[in-house]
Amino acid sequence: ERYRRGLPRRGWEIEVDGHRYRLVFGDLHEHSEISRCRRSTDESEDQSYEMMRSVVGYDFGALTDHGYNFTPYLWHHHAKRTRANADPGRFLTVLAQEWTSTFERSRPTHPYGWWGHRNLFFADPWTRTWDNATEGKTPEALRIFLRRRGADFLLIPHQLADRVNVPMDWSTHDPVTEPVAEIYQARGSYECAACPLAAHHATPPGWYLQDAWARGHVVGVVAAPEHHGGYGLAAVYVDSLDVPALFEALRARRSYGTTGAKILVDLRVAGAPMGSVRPESSGPVPVRLRVWGTAPIETVEVLASNEVVQRWSGEGRVRLDLEADLPPPGGPTWVYARIRQVDGHMAWTSPVWLGTVPSPKEGDGRGATSPPAGGSAAPATGERPAASAFPKAAP
Repeated sequence: ERYRRGLPRRGWEIEVDGHRYRLVFGDLHEHSEISRCRRSTDESEDQSYEMMRSVVGYDFGALTDHGYNFTPYLWHHHAKRTRANADPGRFLTVLAQEWTSTFERSRPTHPYGWWGHRNLFFADPWTRTWDNATEGKTPEALRIFLRRRGADFLLIPHQLADRVNVPMDWSTHDPVTEPVAEIYQARGSYECAACPLAAHHATPPGWYLQDAWARGHVVGVVAAPEHHGGYGLAAVYVDSLDVPALFEALRARRSYGTTGAKILVDLRVAGAPMGSVRPESSGPVPVRLRVWGTAPIETVEVLASNEVVQRWSGEGRVRLDLEADLPPPGGPTWVYARIRQVDGHMAWTSPVWLGTVPSPKEGDGRGATSPPAGGSAAPATGERPAASAFPKAAP
């Protein structure tokens, strides 16, 4: 009952520019017994996929075992079980691994070591190679390696501000191959250091998603459990249940994350859906939110440039349709929503960017553009995020 609670209501769709997209839920970060991190509780690959497909009722899933645990035989077995557990039209599997840059010798100029953890997803379930984050290999070297082999791939950073392993080095972020990041997982939230459900054993401010957005990164959000238990869930709007459609939706950042509950959310900012980049607004900014919770909703908040600018009480209701006009922002900004239920479950949407996002700090060498056409973004430095152009919401 714990796992099946809040199964998705089939038929929840949105329309964007004449195209209809269906909401699907899934797990994009999960380990099987191949990984050595928690073999006492992690299951076999077949058991893991059966849990996703038949017990919790997910629409898609991926097993992201560590690259350093694979051998040629185990990778062959991993890809074979990924293909075998797909159920076309009902349950989508994605061939994946974790690229774990942690255990190498620390860089003397870096306070936490190396490059951080990323999950690597392949569109082709017959991909014959994997990659281990060996000492000195950079994320850019990984991208070059994969492109030379003609791979269609995505990377999703996670444990963004973790200090037990190593946080995400945002100076290596590429908005084309890394369109989204995990805002929440079993360790907690990496929205910001002082945000709800913030992860323990975390770094000071400077490494979180809010810090990344304030430095010019165009990156959406998902969530994932990592080690079963339902603590994190990715919600994605797709036009069909297949890998090309899932990749397209993630690249468009048409996604959000929850703590595990199948909360339904549709955010529109100036008419644009979550993940969009739109021209800067010179007038009031209309915001519309549709929310359908799995329990009564406690609060719904809209944040602009990391500041709460609109807050509603759920008043004990499960379903809300909310509208507000935010004051003219007075400059480029990013707007997203945060939802909390009375049972403690939460959801976070990908932002909508209005105007050209702030340029990364000098020294990166490539800069950021809006919409992103490639390149990288600025290093997180621990500075406070830029102040919002909007007035704050009343407490």
